[in-house]
Amino acid sequence: MNMIKEAVAGALEHSDLLVKAAPSDKDTLDIVISSDVIKLFGKQIRKVVTDTLDRLSVSSGLIMIEDKGALDFVIRARVQAAVLRSCESQELDWGKLSGVASVPAKAVPPSPRPKLRRSMLFVPGSNGGMLSTSFVYKPDSVMFDLEDSVALSEKDSARLMVYQVLQLPAYRDIETAVRINGVDTEFWQKDLEAAIRGRADIVRLPKTENAQEIHELEAHVARIEKACGRPVGETKLMAAIESASGVVNAVAIATASPRMTAIAIAGFDYLVDMHTTRSDGSEPELFYARAAVLHAARAAHIDAFDVVYGNVKDDEGFMREVRIAKQLGFDGKSLIHPKQIELLHKAYAPTDKEVEHAKRVLAAAEEAHSKGLGVVSLDGKMIDPPVIDEAEMVLQLAAAA
Repeated sequence: MNMIKEAVAGALEHSDLLVKAAPSDKDTLDIVISSDVIKLFGKQIRKVVTDTLDRLSVSSGLIMIEDKGALDFVIRARVQAAVLRSCESQELDWGKLSGVASVPAKAVPPSPRPKLRRSMLFVPGSNGGMLSTSFVYKPDSVMFDLEDSVALSEKDSARLMVYQVLQLPAYRDIETAVRINGVDTEFWQKDLEAAIRGRADIVRLPKTENAQEIHELEAHVARIEKACGRPVGETKLMAAIESASGVVNAVAIATASPRMTAIAIAGFDYLVDMHTTRSDGSEPELFYARAAVLHAARAAHIDAFDVVYGNVKDDEGFMREVRIAKQLGFDGKSLIHPKQIELLHKAYAPTDKEVEHAKRVLAAAEEAHSKGLGVVSLDGKMIDPPVIDEAEMVLQLAAAA
């Protein structure tokens, strides 16, 4: 690649870096690094930068690095973004962009599907610090966002960041999802390439209006899976309902593909579409949409996520909304701050009395099964299969808590 203009990528923030790439009159490649940890990690930073440039076939120019403690994957992604901007390149060779040893896709199993999806933590795809640490907070799922949290000018850089972070070993034991940009934008197909080639478990489609959008998304997912060697069908889909049309079509959307694993309601956009605003208390303005999305999920046998609660300083308001979601039957909630995870998990945890009752139900069921009885009873009451299923879920929640 030949750099033809000066370009910049990254940010002078904690756990990030600023990269400047520019052409040079000299037939040499000069790398200048400034870092607060240069004595400890200077050699490693230079090694990552050099390796990244080698993979991009950059042999001349000037690369200037101002580092604020970025991890290797952040350095790699920021250098890639700066160079690609400098070259005005639109075509990506994903093999050259990978920061890990080449491993056949079929040799890397997908992340284990969590038994519970109480929490799905949104992480901005352009935030190096949050990408570096979000797994330590132990949400049930992590959602790397390429849509609303990323400025238009940073879509390319964030896409590369997410592609790199998906390959980190730290995220192999947690379910990962990527919220791509909507199908009405110029970004979504490139986002999809990064998500699937990076081995995200789920692709979340925002602003889903109808089943046709899921069908179109599914076709592109299958194409990319074949191209990169992933088993066709491995990538799951999740739809976000954010409008009146989406709510009306919720059942069709939820049942549009066997890849569908969850459906979520996004409150802000929906309320704007409905010409209303968020209230306190029981939030009647969201009741119909919540009920419609939840019924669609149950009809499709997939999970349902409640809306984000945006005021991270209002624990009381957050917990009020959690109680509404739990009582309605939502499997979990989309979150925007790590501090909400523990509060949510505790709210979904069963009481000691509920745990004890669940154990007794399962013990009665086991005893009836061992005796060959077709009817399970406890304390003189018949126990139906749904009660047994509920008891198993109670113990799962208790174990997770």
